Amino acid sequence: DLARLLAGLLPDDMPEGSISTLPLAWRTAYDADAARASRTALTTLAQRLDALEETTGRSLRVGLEPEPGCTV
Repeated sequence: DLARLLAGLLPDDMPEGSISTLPLAWRTAYDADAARASRTALTTLAQRLDALEETTGRSLRVGLEPEPGCTV
């Protein structure tokens, strides 16, 4: 996956990295089910990034880019 690839490509003297991505969803289609799915996905992402940091020593951040008409 992208986070593992980034962790492996970072230079030895760079312990941190970042990934930029799209917002969660279009605002008009963001209902309770979408909110639940977003929470689950973000929780899973956080857990996997924590585990990756434990094994690689690399701290990775994911930035959700705000876009007009979307939910962050």
